[in-house]
Amino acid sequence: SAFSKKGMAWLAAILLLLPLLWLNVHRSHPWGDDFAAYVSQAINMGEDRNFDYTTYQFIDGFSTLWPSGPIGFSLMLLPVYKVFGFSISAFTFFMAAVYFVWAILSYKFFLTRFSPGTAILMLFVAFYANFLLWLKVQIISDVPFALLILLVCLLWQLKLWEKVWGAILIGLLIGFTIHVRSLGIVLLPAVARHLFYQWFFKKQPIAKTHFAKFAERAIISLVVTVVLGYVFKRQDSYI
Repeated sequence: SAFSKKGMAWLAAILLLLPLLWLNVHRSHPWGDDFAAYVSQAINMGEDRNFDYTTYQFIDGFSTLWPSGPIGFSLMLLPVYKVFGFSISAFTFFMAAVYFVWAILSYKFFLTRFSPGTAILMLFVAFYANFLLWLKVQIISDVPFALLILLVCLLWQLKLWEKVWGAILIGLLIGFTIHVRSLGIVLLPAVARHLFYQWFFKKQPIAKTHFAKFAERAIISLVVTVVLGYVFKRQDSYI
């Protein structure tokens, strides 16, 4: 049946991706800078210290390095630190789990455009590529950022933005994505561009309520961005 074929394809995809949860999980890390800053920021929040205080040491000639980064990824690391303490193996397993969820959602996205067999092949080629496997090992924001971008796109594709709770959820996700990497701000003009494309090229009537809902998401996203920035840049308590 169609259901069994679909279920078997999902099972095959999950089995293909399961080794990613343990591949390259390690107990130590050979380098620092932004990786160390993200972890230090998570520790600072866990110990109720100033978020920006990372004891980062600048080196002459390396001015591109930064003492602290956006709050979003460190917030994702915070529960890991609270449960396991300072554990590189816990942090790297968390990154593996994020990578795994990103791969699963990518399969869902591929299925909207390709057959299950092609989608599974694309999963293997993409997520077992050397560069992405290297990225998976690093405790940096690239993989969580990619996951959040894809999640917003999938929720938009499901037209959840047409519902009030869906618009709020997407707005919250966009706001948090901006705090993982500031490049996430591109999601707002991307949403506006989609509405414009539907109206101008496909000649589909766009009701005023659609623009109102877009405005709601934009406002929610900006509010989340400002509130997170204010709360976690304070000099006293985080809780």
